[in-house]
Amino acid sequence: MVESNSCRDGERRDGSQPAGGRVLVVDDYPEALEFMARVLERSGVHVVRATTAQETLAAFQPGLFDAIVADIGLPDMNGVELLLEIRKRDLDVPVVFVTGAPSLETAVAALRHGALQYLTKPFALDEFVSVTRRAIQLGRLAAIKRRALEASGLSEGLVADLAGTSARFEQALARIHMVFQPIVRAKDYSLYGYEALLRCADPLLKHPGTVLSAAERLERVLEVGRIVRWRVAEAVASAGQIANVFINLHPLDLFDPQLSDRQQSLGAMADRVVLEITERAQLGDPGLVAARSAELRKLGFRLAIDDLGSGYASLSSFVLLEPQIVKIDMSLVRDVDHIPTKRKLMRSLVDLCREMCIDILAEGVETEAECQVCQELGCDLMQGYLFGRPAPPFPSVCWPAVQA
Repeated sequence: MVESNSCRDGERRDGSQPAGGRVLVVDDYPEALEFMARVLERSGVHVVRATTAQETLAAFQPGLFDAIVADIGLPDMNGVELLLEIRKRDLDVPVVFVTGAPSLETAVAALRHGALQYLTKPFALDEFVSVTRRAIQLGRLAAIKRRALEASGLSEGLVADLAGTSARFEQALARIHMVFQPIVRAKDYSLYGYEALLRCADPLLKHPGTVLSAAERLERVLEVGRIVRWRVAEAVASAGQIANVFINLHPLDLFDPQLSDRQQSLGAMADRVVLEITERAQLGDPGLVAARSAELRKLGFRLAIDDLGSGYASLSSFVLLEPQIVKIDMSLVRDVDHIPTKRKLMRSLVDLCREMCIDILAEGVETEAECQVCQELGCDLMQGYLFGRPAPPFPSVCWPAVQA
């Protein structure tokens, strides 16, 4: 039974927040629960009591509590599991764990997942009150910061701890979808293929970079890669025969056994798939990368190096991947028509790739002037807003006026 020492919902009668803060205290031992609750109440804190994880989650509402103090070993759920469930509901509320049976393993797990602090019973009363008050202050600060950033439209990626990342990531996975941007041949603007681009409808993880950062933090990169490839294959199957499809790979995806399984997602259409690896990626063991690249090419996949020219990288990626296509980064393409230095750099890259029998794709072509320079420099393929913005499968090519 959840109990409170004032109004049922924990608010003052005038609807304001209690001056001392509102804390949910959880312990399955009634004596310990009552002791902690009364200590906090005497210090001016409003307390709501719960004895199980289920009672805790039933009482919990986002924004209702400034902090949670909970035993880490509840009978129906351990502390980390409880924290994960709380983070599904509230990304910010601080959680302080207490225990009478301390262990290094549980302490590390709790702190790693985002618990604010870990106290061992018996604890000094002044320390307990101090830690709880600190949690209340941080909880209120986090709530104010989130409201301020949301009001400014800067809330994306605001997932502070591992438990919050995990909870939000689970929701984001179901909201991943793909959009496609046309890629055209430079000589006649005919359709060569599409690049598949990850999008997510989750408001905190809507940018591909934030989704991948969360996946890396949770060590779930392969899961995202498999969802992406499955959704691309699904879109292609629905549309029937289409042109080539470019798909970005995380370096870990390169070694995913499902990538080379002809019974999985893209395996059956490997001859129409171009796998992109960014020039900035750390590829790992050279021997393994070279062998894996050869295996993928043998299956029919083509390989591309993405973001060429976006920053320093060794030429090892060329040696290991033996790409058939390189994509010149949009940072070089942008304004290439009136910045001579960029034009010279692009010409050098194009000439080098031509010597290596590698096709060149210019990314980020937005103006007709940029388009004409890319053609003059000898680019084989082009991609950018001039030819079409990313859209649900499969958008038509916008024909530039220079075609005439």
